[in-house]
Amino acid sequence: VVHVMHNGEAIGTGPNISEAQILSQIEVLNQDYMGLNTDISSVPSHFSNVLGNPQIEFCLAQFDPEGNPTNGINRVSMGGSGFWTDSRKPGTIWNRSNYLNMWVAPIQGGTLGYATFPGSSANSDGVVIDYRYFGKKPHNSHNSKFDLGRTATHEVGHWLGLEHTFQGGCSGTNANNCSTAGDRICDTPPTSSANYGCSLTINRNTCTETPVDQFDMWMNYMDYMDDACLFMFTKGQVDVMLGVLSTSRASILSSPACEAVNLFSYSGKVVDAKTNEGVPNARVLFQGVVAHEITTDGIGNFTSMNFREGTYSIYAGKWGYMTTEFSASAFIDETTGGYTIPIEPGYYYDDFIMDFGWTVSGNATTGMWERGIPIGTVYNGLPCNPGADMPGDFGSACYITGNGGGSAGNDDVDDGEVILYSPLFDLTTYNEPYISYFRWFCNDGGQGNPDDELIITLSNGTEIVDLEVIDANAPDNQQWVFKNIRVKEFITPSATMQFIAKTSDLPGTGHLVEAALDVFSVIDSLPNPVGIPTIPEQAEFSIYPNPASSLLYLDVRVADELSGQIFITDLSGKQLHHLTVEKNEVIQLDVSKYSAGVYFVKLLTRSGTKTKKFITLQQ
Repeated sequence: VVHVMHNGEAIGTGPNISEAQILSQIEVLNQDYMGLNTDISSVPSHFSNVLGNPQIEFCLAQFDPEGNPTNGINRVSMGGSGFWTDSRKPGTIWNRSNYLNMWVAPIQGGTLGYATFPGSSANSDGVVIDYRYFGKKPHNSHNSKFDLGRTATHEVGHWLGLEHTFQGGCSGTNANNCSTAGDRICDTPPTSSANYGCSLTINRNTCTETPVDQFDMWMNYMDYMDDACLFMFTKGQVDVMLGVLSTSRASILSSPACEAVNLFSYSGKVVDAKTNEGVPNARVLFQGVVAHEITTDGIGNFTSMNFREGTYSIYAGKWGYMTTEFSASAFIDETTGGYTIPIEPGYYYDDFIMDFGWTVSGNATTGMWERGIPIGTVYNGLPCNPGADMPGDFGSACYITGNGGGSAGNDDVDDGEVILYSPLFDLTTYNEPYISYFRWFCNDGGQGNPDDELIITLSNGTEIVDLEVIDANAPDNQQWVFKNIRVKEFITPSATMQFIAKTSDLPGTGHLVEAALDVFSVIDSLPNPVGIPTIPEQAEFSIYPNPASSLLYLDVRVADELSGQIFITDLSGKQLHHLTVEKNEVIQLDVSKYSAGVYFVKLLTRSGTKTKKFITLQQ
């Protein structure tokens, strides 16, 4: 995908380059990477035995990440006169697992282009080319030295793992060690420094390697010569590129983005699991060859006009309902009937696989809250940004501050505050509401002792209370921490509750500040059944974590003279597990085989019963 970054110019003017110029660049890439470039005949005879042909073909994407048709050109206005900065990458990038992202933009300082190597951050991976050096003449007539499209050939080489032919130089004994000299590929002769221009002699040799007749391969695409004097890869370079495509970039080989397939309209409905009535404004996610996220209409119906055939995991949910995985593997084509998807009401739950309407604000210069797949960063050997969301929930996303990757200080919260707000929720019908969530906080580095905080608050519309204030001295920082909060201990429940997470970086100190939030839920503990005596203080139990994904712990407190029975049932009342407990005991249960949903734990003693609810989240 070619992201054309412009400043409002008409198409074909300045940075807003024409489609013809873009197509000419794709043509050059295919010629150079398929060994079809006409100037390949100029390869000197002494390099003919190492001449390589990658046989790699490029195409402009036919589908965007949501499965909609595209011509592979994404035009983005930068909002006025300005130059490119990498801060624009996260907001424009398409999933690097399926796309080679190429940004064409006005670049300051005379830089022709640059690229990321394999293993780079997921939200910044790709190639950047100045618009004056993208494509070939006559569509590109800006610079006669670099108007044949070889800048992109060179930068895509980096994206596929190649270094400059002069990267390691050739000083001292390094000249005779092909694993350290030059580009560290043994059939590419070492070069002491970059070659420029287009008038060098064939037998130019800037190193003292043995044998001395290993002339500089200045015509290699990974040198700095003018476009007209770059026209070859070596077999060793081809091996490196194909190795990258079979490992760290393997997913791009199976990307569906170039396939020309028929699209069709696909419809279905989301209903309330209790009333069977349609649920308006619910979210439905089809995750497979592409991702379709759709909102239902006023009676619960949904339609995707550009659906494509494939196998999908299907999720549905809404704020005030429990997110459900309707199917883990459903094949859908144009003959497939529309699914009716029930979702359970009475739960405020969000693991951020879909967008349920959380909002953000703040005045920090970097590090704003965002919903996405976290990109890990490390400081002094410890994680600062989490490298993954909380395991066991649906999807891989969470809410996280500053997710730009790179070093720990590249995109953390700086010089201000960032605030995350939940949608409003109504607790007036809840008997004993509990809020649970997983949170992450990192505060380190900078000048002096770190002194920033993550503050978790709860509002009922008239007052706000602190649930947690986490600072740099908290013993459980830089890891996912589960919290389960009894609402009535802090605030009076209302119909306009809101959960808020705020963190900030105090000006002038430069400390690292990162925070994250995942698996938010509100549940109601069950009242005691009518006619059954309450359990006295000497018999009690707690369950954690709740929600659970693999292991559930029951911390049972039974008086010496009592024994108890534990029963686990599903929503229908079907018994799934039974065991006997004696005195004080912590019981570990494996719930990984339970389907995602709601279950009950009942403790029965001769003094009475007590029941609690838990949620499983595994896929």
